[in-house]
Amino acid sequence: MKPVYKNKERSVVKSVMNVLFAVLFNLMVSIIAIAVMSIVYHIEVPLLAVFVPVMFVAFILGYIKHKQPKVYSNSGLAFAGLIKEVWISRIMEKFYAEFPYLEYTEDMTQFVDNDAINLADSGVNPDVLINNTTYPIPTVTRDDAPISIPLDNYDTKNTIVRRIESIGLAYNKIDSIIRGHKNTLAEKSGQKFTHAYGALSDGAYTPVLNCSGADRGDGTKKMMTIDIINMQKIFDKLKVPQKGRVLVLSPDHIADLLQENWDKYKSIADLESGKIMNLYGFMIFKGILNPTYNKTTLVKNAFGAAPASTDCVSSLVWHAAEVMRADGSVEMFYTPRNINTSERGDVIGFAKRAIGLPIRGKYYGAIVSGQA
Repeated sequence: MKPVYKNKERSVVKSVMNVLFAVLFNLMVSIIAIAVMSIVYHIEVPLLAVFVPVMFVAFILGYIKHKQPKVYSNSGLAFAGLIKEVWISRIMEKFYAEFPYLEYTEDMTQFVDNDAINLADSGVNPDVLINNTTYPIPTVTRDDAPISIPLDNYDTKNTIVRRIESIGLAYNKIDSIIRGHKNTLAEKSGQKFTHAYGALSDGAYTPVLNCSGADRGDGTKKMMTIDIINMQKIFDKLKVPQKGRVLVLSPDHIADLLQENWDKYKSIADLESGKIMNLYGFMIFKGILNPTYNKTTLVKNAFGAAPASTDCVSSLVWHAAEVMRADGSVEMFYTPRNINTSERGDVIGFAKRAIGLPIRGKYYGAIVSGQA
């Protein structure tokens, strides 16, 4: 798979255009002020003597306004057009902080164009001739098929802040609401990425192993350290590169490993955080949103499927170069209270485009607590 397009940084261009508009607006104000002083007071003032102070005042007002941003963008200030960009910047700041294992995936955001990743599916590789005696050597062409993968769209439900509520608030409720939208967007997209990184079922290049421990009391098997060793063995046989192997353990499996190795607790876990140390060539992370599998068939349940008695927990494995993620556009939807006559409040919502997928369908899998 070969990326062929690069992302256009629309938000940066939009921000630059807003600044240019503000400069032109302030320049026009300065010219009008000079004309008024010349006609009314007969004073000749250089343009820079007026333009520079006007720009300075506009900058200070803009800084004060955006240091603790409000969502009210109709105040008429020269830099008011930047307000949505301020909030969007806050939304994207450390967006995937709760999913540290996503750092060990291929970030293809730079190849997003029009909220889609445009790739080329490579054609068939050429044959190899051994001890060839026939000439000329045959020549073949390779036909690459273009592929466009649209990014998933994540919409938050709108939140309203009534005017009567905001008057008596002792804290910035708007800021709190923005953080809430960010958290839900990050959780849902991170959960969908994580779900995609789990193999659907056991295959030649997508191993799904059943745990080998005893019944944990709910009809499913506990994870043992031997299960991680067995997965390491499979990755070795598949010649998966040693560097970049990731294991995302479910909380249940972390508890299983700690109980199994209680006497060696200090050697495999951090006493303060309880985090399992890296083991058997895998970088270890905790995954609280790992997908569930059917405990009998060991087939991954569909994303968003309702919980069932046949579910069991999983831990995921992959190589960092074999799964990807990409972020697209982020849009803020806002209706201010001064024009929202029916609701008498500010209405806020966000939409974000993103996707996470395996790249080639190889070298990722799961360790599952199947039926005991």
